[in-house]
Amino acid sequence: MVQKLEISEEFQMVLQTELKSPLHAQHEIHFRPNWPGIQLYYPPIKYLPRENRYETEQEARERLLKYAKSSEAHTIIFDLEDGCRQKALSRQFLAKHLAAVRAAIPGRVAVRINAVSSPEHPLDLALLEQIHTCVDDVMLAKAGECHGVEELEKLSDLLDKLSPQILIQPIIEHPKSLKMAAAILAHPKVEHVVFGIHDFSRALQLMITPENWQDELYPFMCTLMVEARLAGKGIIGGVETLLLSAEPPEMALLPEWLVEHAEANAVTIYRHARREASLGFTGKQVIHPNHIRLLRHAFSPGNEDLHRALRIIEEAIRANAFLGGAIRFEDEMMDPPMFAKALQVLLRSLMLGNQDRGVYAVVSSLVQSLPPEKFAEIWPYPGWPPIAKS
Repeated sequence: MVQKLEISEEFQMVLQTELKSPLHAQHEIHFRPNWPGIQLYYPPIKYLPRENRYETEQEARERLLKYAKSSEAHTIIFDLEDGCRQKALSRQFLAKHLAAVRAAIPGRVAVRINAVSSPEHPLDLALLEQIHTCVDDVMLAKAGECHGVEELEKLSDLLDKLSPQILIQPIIEHPKSLKMAAAILAHPKVEHVVFGIHDFSRALQLMITPENWQDELYPFMCTLMVEARLAGKGIIGGVETLLLSAEPPEMALLPEWLVEHAEANAVTIYRHARREASLGFTGKQVIHPNHIRLLRHAFSPGNEDLHRALRIIEEAIRANAFLGGAIRFEDEMMDPPMFAKALQVLLRSLMLGNQDRGVYAVVSSLVQSLPPEKFAEIWPYPGWPPIAKS
């Protein structure tokens, strides 16, 4: 986890003097990870291979209370599509139990519904009418493949009647969807899209491997990334199929563990996540709880990155150069685009759930001092500030 970052009195004076924006104590604020972040696929009714049967309703409820409550994932995805064999039982379970359990789930709740062409789709929509008060995001499988953007319009109309706050995460799983990515990303209920790498590669008849799929799908990742940047929206990265033999250690021990003790699959998964994070992806999906901690570490800026970003911003503000000018910083010449990237590091950390009040105070003070058009240029994403409503 990110440790508390001390904001020096000297830096506070710089902010107050140069920005005329004092650092107020933020005692009542709870930051909500507004980005979907690390999303865990969670089967409502799970198959028990050792006993060759599916869970009972009571067993499923006990598992949900036990694991969802303690999950480190930013989002729990209740899957009703490809990963769900018992669709009717799963819908029945969610309709009956999700409302009572929702308060125990610390992050966002998403439901992956079946494609518009599936006979399961209207049944999923009927379920949403029952559980909409518990849902933050609806993930639409195979988005746009049958009827284009019209699919989003129809789903949006339903969600607006149920709860206008619910967002849609279209899953880009076919070249058809990629070709209409600009129109999909332009929809007001879409803030993030999901790159569904396995269906996408199947549609292309492209053989991908668990170790190298990012290289094998790189041109398509870049195309989707450019469209998302132009629209000011985010991308959820591809789900990994490699499994780990054991849960990684606590966050503080992960850096050493990755170098000294991690198995090959863990290193590969971490490398993939770091690459997606460096490309600006806003989250990643996982199919096993053992992946969560590893990917949170990969996606969240670490203490060293945050300290460096804070130092860059301090020097830029001190030199009155944040919006124009250049400084020398640690044997490197820096100008406003590099200052903006330092601010992006801090913003990214908060959007992924960093609870450090010092970081929030610095970012808030700086954002308030920027012209709105400049902040929109630096940070096109919706959802700022990431403060939970009381």
